[in-house]
Amino acid sequence: MAAGKGTRMKSARPKVLHRLGGTSLLQHVLNTCVPLQAARTIVITGHAADEVEASAADQGLAFVRQVPQLGTGHAIQQAVPALDDGASTTLILNGDVPLIRAATAAALARACGGEQLALLTIELADATGYGRILRDASGRVTGIVEHKDANPAQRAICEIYTGMMAAPTAALKRWVAALKNDNAQREYYLTDIVAMAVAEGVPVVATQPESETEVLGVNSPVQLADLERRYQRAGAEALMEAGDRSGRFYLLTAGQAAYRDRGVQFVEIVFQDSVDAANRFLDELGRGEGYLYVLDPGSRAAVEFGVYGVPETFFVDREGRIVDKIAGPIDPAGLAAVLEAILAGGGD
Repeated sequence: MAAGKGTRMKSARPKVLHRLGGTSLLQHVLNTCVPLQAARTIVITGHAADEVEASAADQGLAFVRQVPQLGTGHAIQQAVPALDDGASTTLILNGDVPLIRAATAAALARACGGEQLALLTIELADATGYGRILRDASGRVTGIVEHKDANPAQRAICEIYTGMMAAPTAALKRWVAALKNDNAQREYYLTDIVAMAVAEGVPVVATQPESETEVLGVNSPVQLADLERRYQRAGAEALMEAGDRSGRFYLLTAGQAAYRDRGVQFVEIVFQDSVDAANRFLDELGRGEGYLYVLDPGSRAAVEFGVYGVPETFFVDREGRIVDKIAGPIDPAGLAAVLEAILAGGGD
């Protein structure tokens, strides 16, 4: 599903086309789908549909449009005519949840097996905004209640629905056709099919991801920045676990407050030897209008993980556009000069 406008992103760019690690949120999800070898991959678009569809052209995808956007259930209703009748299982993923692993998606589809309704769930310390999983006394899933419709006792539940599920295709078509919008939002909730499955005696099962990061969505610049750091840290740690410590974290040792006052509020370096030290430094700076990426040109890690290439330094605004580029390697002492050059050139 990739139809949402993403108003909280405060950007004219469609939400699913914002970039994480140089790749759009939607493309991250599409890349996850490749090893699943689905008979058909359908992308549901809506807001800025032409732009979103153009970004994923030539990948053998089917597109359907949800106009207007009347909820997740309404989105799937638009996809029903395009579903493959020969496919026993339909897997539903979200275009703004970019870090879902292929292994997690495959496990969800296996749990369905064309016979059960499988939900991807997780327990969160703060479940605000998420639909809560309802279970009976024996632990069986009986339904999902959306946060805005939940009573205080239901809001105390920590197990949440991540927005991803796998359903028997024939049953899914029947269920979404029966959805109603008698709720606080006046929307058609896909989650209402859980109660329908229970009423029909179709087993409802839950699977869990390996980590919380896999199921975090992007609804604001702050959430995108958080996932960016998680993504970078995971990549850096994987390479360091493999023995590659050639990446460096560059520290600006003087003038931090002055740069912050002048608009350079967030300095993000892709690789570092000490994750904890890097995070302390970044927390001190705070998050601002853009990102400064410095890739060590001698680092195999930078070559493997960096999307912008080396040896170069880039200043990227919060829309993901490169607004300045400085060719050549930058040593720690030269980082202040880079910032001065960006400011002198008008970058903010």
